[in-house]
Amino acid sequence: MNNLSQQKNKLEKYYREECEIEAYYQSTYGIQQYRDCVKLPIDIKFIAKQQGYRIEYDNHPTNSKLMGYVYPIPKVIVLYKTLSYKEQRWTIAKAIHLKKTTAIANPLFLHMGDMDSDIHALLSLLPISLFKAELSKYIETTEVFDINDFLEKLSNISQIPLFHLAYGYPLLSQLICFERQKEFAKVDYDITKVTKDEFENIFY
Repeated sequence: MNNLSQQKNKLEKYYREECEIEAYYQSTYGIQQYRDCVKLPIDIKFIAKQQGYRIEYDNHPTNSKLMGYVYPIPKVIVLYKTLSYKEQRWTIAKAIHLKKTTAIANPLFLHMGDMDSDIHALLSLLPISLFKAELSKYIETTEVFDINDFLEKLSNISQIPLFHLAYGYPLLSQLICFERQKEFAKVDYDITKVTKDEFENIFY
């Protein structure tokens, strides 16, 4: 399989996961309340509790390479008290995706095996629809697109650590283009038939 095919398969996988996350939020809050309730910052503690997790805190972390632990049975997420608020949120979002008892790595000591759970955390805390809305708003209100300024503002709005957001930004950008491409494919790439995007300005 060539690199382009592998890249497309990965985007398809992450796009499906993003759709599943948004569908879960809709079923949790109800379709009618979805737009009012699902806003930044995502209430990830509520989502964890909805899935049966209890959140506990460890006052005495013993390993700087770790952010905490997750125990699927019983459903417990243990966070180190030394974490910032944004780091706690990221750790909870990441822990929800993990299906086995395991430590949660500090982002400064990234492992390739953590990639799927990191991406799940990113999409859980910043669904594509909300990312598009913030990107559109920023483009609308600034004359020059400053990626550093945008990411810093988005980090504060979404309460995602800046390190993680910067790391995940290329994927988010690819996913919104991938989503748009799928919309064009549905109408055989006839531009006159494609549904107008609410955030059309992000594509120009």
